[in-house]
Amino acid sequence: MIRGRIFAPPKTGFSTMAKRNIHTIGYEGKDIVLFIQQLKDNQISILVDARIRAGGRKLDFCKKNLSLHLESNGIKYLHYRELGTPDYLMKEMKLKGHYSMDAYAIHLDSKPEVLDKVIEETQGNNIAIMCFEKNYQECHRTVVATKIADKTQSLVHHI
Repeated sequence: MIRGRIFAPPKTGFSTMAKRNIHTIGYEGKDIVLFIQQLKDNQISILVDARIRAGGRKLDFCKKNLSLHLESNGIKYLHYRELGTPDYLMKEMKLKGHYSMDAYAIHLDSKPEVLDKVIEETQGNNIAIMCFEKNYQECHRTVVATKIADKTQSLVHHI
């Protein structure tokens, strides 16, 4: 189980960054008004969408609409489909009802340039890593947030 904590010093060239907060948020069971209010309450300035496909059944959370809602509330929207759960893990989830977060971590470790890009583009901001699942313990966004926090000496919080 991953909980908000202070992480070890970074192992990359991002050691000069000031500590910041990395949040995670899921939109399952929420409407857009509550979702945006939670971001504002936590002083989020950038939302990082970690879904491989930024669409879905809830129209307010599709990429274009979500971006417009956020930007009209002063929150920048960034989508990194490379952070999404790959198809082979989604197939595992359909078969077993879950997939290994360790397997996702290995997948993410094979793409260090993606995390470096997220860090660079969000530097100095409180960010939220978003996906669908309500429970952060069952979502890959926790792995993403933890890896960013490890590299930036940041704190992880779950909204």
